[in-house]
Formats: sequence, structure tokens, C-alpha cells
Amino acid sequence: MRVEGSVTAISWIPSEAIQGLPKLPFELGVGHYDEPPPDRLSPGDVRRVLMAKSLEDAGVPLDGLAAAIQRGALSLDFLDAASYERFTALAPETFRQVSDRTGIPLELLTAVREAIGMAPPSPDDRLREDEMAIVPFIELQVAEGFRPAAIERPRAMSSTLRAMSPTWSWV
Repeated sequence: MRVEGSVTAISWIPSEAIQGLPKLPFELGVGHYDEPPPDRLSPGDVRRVLMAKSLEDAGVPLDGLAAAIQRGALSLDFLDAASYERFTALAPETFRQVSDRTGIPLELLTAVREAIGMAPPSPDDRLREDEMAIVPFIELQVAEGFRPAAIERPRAMSSTLRAMSPTWSWV
């Protein structure tokens, strides 16, 4: 199995590591040292990195994004809001890869996302971590011979409840 991923690295040189002539601008006050990065990135920091990656994938140049942030014309601080905690991280595998690995039919696997009221994913979309938690249960059902309709029943129930909820709000 081949798993692809990406890594974001942050480098920082401690002020004590700069010696000799390169240290002169700092001593004269022409240059400055940045504060050291935190030991860990916050969930908001991770979401900002993922947002920047998504924007880059969509064709937004990162240098333009960085310039807008530095000018104060754009902020990604909204990603620190508590409401974003409910969005889970993406797993390293796509729906197609999990289907190939587990033997779960692709159509059945993509029904997981539809069952929670989201748009149907493409086969090359990555699963979310909370969706990955359900995969062993579906895999067991498939291995035990459950019919796909029986496995998908929760999706049908959620669709019905979703259709009923606007009606209940008028009562």
C-alpha cells in the first residue's frame, strides 16, 4: 500500500547560533530576531496551514496570500474560533484507496459522508478521521455478508430526518 502525505516544517535559528560578522546587523539594531516558534502548533495554526494549502491548490499564489496577510488586508484568525473544532482532520487515504485496501465497495464507502448530510465525495477525496473510525465496522459488515442496503439504512434514515426537520420547526 502506498500512502502519500505532506509535511510542513518550520525552521528557526536561535540567536546564540549566530556569531561573528553575521551577528553585526543584530547588534547594531538593523536586524532583529524573531521569537522562537511554539513547541507545538495550535489546532488553529494547523487549520491555517491547511487553508493555505487549499488556496494554493486552487491557484491562489502563496506570495500574494502572504502579502495580503502582512498588509492586514486578509486574516485567517477566524480559524481559531471554537466552531472550527468540530471539523475533523483528513486521513491520509482517499476513498478509492480505502476501498481497494478493505474490499468495501466504493459506492458504499462514499455513502458514509452522504449519511451525515454532506455532498457526495469523489473517489480521490481523502476521508476524514471521524469517517475512518467507521471503516472497520463497515468492513466487518461486508465480510459477514450484510447486504449493502442494510449497511446504508442509516443514510436513508438520516435523509428522512433531515427532510422532516424543517417541518418540525413550524410546529
